[in-house]
Amino acid sequence: TETDHPELARKMLRDLSRHLRYTLSSGQTVTLDEELEVVRNYIELSGIRFPGCLTLFLNCPDGLLQASTIPLLILNFIENTIKYEIVMGRLLEIHIEICQYQKEDRRRLGIRIWDSGSGFSEKVLSELQNIENYLALEDYHIGITNVVLRARHAFDDPVFTFSNRPDAGAQIDIDLPFVPFRKMVPHLNA
Repeated sequence: TETDHPELARKMLRDLSRHLRYTLSSGQTVTLDEELEVVRNYIELSGIRFPGCLTLFLNCPDGLLQASTIPLLILNFIENTIKYEIVMGRLLEIHIEICQYQKEDRRRLGIRIWDSGSGFSEKVLSELQNIENYLALEDYHIGITNVVLRARHAFDDPVFTFSNRPDAGAQIDIDLPFVPFRKMVPHLNA
């Protein structure tokens, strides 16, 4: 507002308010649509801070938007990408591809997140590929640890796979059971 950009300040305040409301909400699961909306919101906020440096490519069929997921599942990895890969004056592409498929007669949700950055270092990639040991590490990448543990709490058999995409940056593949979202209604005893 001090630089005579009141519209930009209002937009930033709205985007930040949405972001904080979502990150502070206490729901165990949300719709994939809600998670993707907060991701788009975060990209917009980051784009204000780093103008011309971010592009989001999102591919998710409408029929999957009501799938259950945990809050911050995708956002956590998007935040990490921006934190570690953004460079002023260089375009960073972030891709999110979501599909559904059958595995052993069960519907599954496949989420692939990748970027055009430099990828995981060999050390970090080696640690992430041994996820059980990674989860046992104290105070290291707490966001990834929390996401994996919360996903394990909410779903039977979530799978996280970390790699470097050929000719691109980091890639995270998340495989979850497809569970249609149902809002929990508190049970009231009369």
